[in-house]
Amino acid sequence: MGKADRVVKIIFSIILFFTFCLVIYAVTGKNVSHEAYIGSFEAQEIPAGWNVVHEDGSSRVNVTLPYKLDAKKGQVVSLTGKLPDNIRDGMRLCMRSTMQEITVYIDGKERGHYRPGHSDDPDEVIVSGYFLVDLYG
Repeated sequence: MGKADRVVKIIFSIILFFTFCLVIYAVTGKNVSHEAYIGSFEAQEIPAGWNVVHEDGSSRVNVTLPYKLDAKKGQVVSLTGKLPDNIRDGMRLCMRSTMQEITVYIDGKERGHYRPGHSDDPDEVIVSGYFLVDLYG
């Protein structure tokens, strides 16, 4: 066996090793294909004191944000509370919607509206989305 044959075998072995590692990672790694990279951002908890009121009269008082809200289709839910005093320009409230329509009012004024939509591709439906509302101003 010549020197060239040994070099080819070593290169083939290295390629085979990396292919094996890639397959193992693909099978056992975390699936993030549904997540969009949005960069880094700082999120902070908004202290307790928020109230969740469903249209059927049921409520949950003194919750802390973030809060997971379960609502049925067509149900109107109100989330009320006082924003912290340290709100400044550039801060936003983020909500995640899974096929829910969201309207945000701050001080009785509508500040944003989100309605889940469809893409241009008729086979693709946008099921979940993040909705950002400027808190300042």
